[in-house]
Amino acid sequence: MKTLKKKIVSALAVATITVSAAFMAPVTANATGNPAKLDKGDFTQACKTQYGQAGWVAHLMGSTAYDWKCVYNNNFSNQKSVSVNQYCMQIWGVWAAAPVVSDPYSWKCQGY
Repeated sequence: MKTLKKKIVSALAVATITVSAAFMAPVTANATGNPAKLDKGDFTQACKTQYGQAGWVAHLMGSTAYDWKCVYNNNFSNQKSVSVNQYCMQIWGVWAAAPVVSDPYSWKCQGY
């Protein structure tokens, strides 16, 4: 009985640490973690939070900052807009800006 109790307590401790770590830092998989220079990983994370985790990936569909789209399962006929503002507000608590519209990689979260 004591062994089972210890295993349960250990499992709960590991789960608590794992969940807590997920909320401690705004860094996302494949993202820069740098609000001053957003990248494809940041836009993909924005797509996933806006439309659901599975299958959504950001793709640059042109040459300007406003040409990032969310694409579902690499089906380019199934595209949606990506809200960089929503991402910056959700992760960093500030608005987004693209200071050089002709540069798709110029996006940043304001104040960083």
